[in-house]
Amino acid sequence: MVVHIRWQGRSYEWTNEELALPERPDEEELFAALAQRLETDVNSLKGELVVDWGEEAVVLRPKAIFG
Repeated sequence: MVVHIRWQGRSYEWTNEELALPERPDEEELFAALAQRLETDVNSLKGELVVDWGEEAVVLRPKAIFG
């Protein structure tokens, strides 16, 4: 599985192996691995990102702001 993330104006892409994640991680495992890789707090990621789970990839993106 590939993990795509848009965080603080930058895009990143890693495989599960690069993040030391199992093939189908749960959300807690995913956020913990990303927080470690991005050197940030797990709660800041959880508060800012939406997770879209796909068959072969997971996409994390900022929440949309309308208006």
